[in-house]
Amino acid sequence: MVPVDGGAAQVGGVSTSYNGWDTAMIVWLAPHDAVAGQMAGLAATRSRNSTVRAIAAATDTETQDRYLTLSRFATAWGQPAPSTDPDAASGHDHGGGTSESTNIDQLQKAPAAGFDKLFLTLMIGHHKAALPIARAAIDNGTNPQDKAFAAQVLSSQQAEITQMQKALAAL
Repeated sequence: MVPVDGGAAQVGGVSTSYNGWDTAMIVWLAPHDAVAGQMAGLAATRSRNSTVRAIAAATDTETQDRYLTLSRFATAWGQPAPSTDPDAASGHDHGGGTSESTNIDQLQKAPAAGFDKLFLTLMIGHHKAALPIARAAIDNGTNPQDKAFAAQVLSSQQAEITQMQKALAAL
């Protein structure tokens, strides 16, 4: 039996009411976060700066947690599991008009001396790219849990942008 809370059907504690804007959050954010995780992984091994490594570790943890939430939403809505394929994020502008694969390629090839600055610059742009989709889900979605999740994404991304801008200025 599907649980009912206030007349709304739920699966796994997630309301089954949703629209295309709610699913767009899943389709867009999961591969976007997968790339952030790849970027963070590079920073974990290549960064010379403890602040940058801490930012990378927090980013990695946060993206994993968000994927679990997105997966719960997808299951409740009868949608396929969210893709973590970075190519699924291709065509999205992820900072400065560059693609996800370009950002990763740049980080992989960056000289050690310039890695931290490049990582922060690219990750700031990457975070900024998540803001419009979160706003769209808040403004146009119908699922209250997805809207709350999008608001949390918006708030955390904005706070992390500020943190990374400060770290970049300190380099």
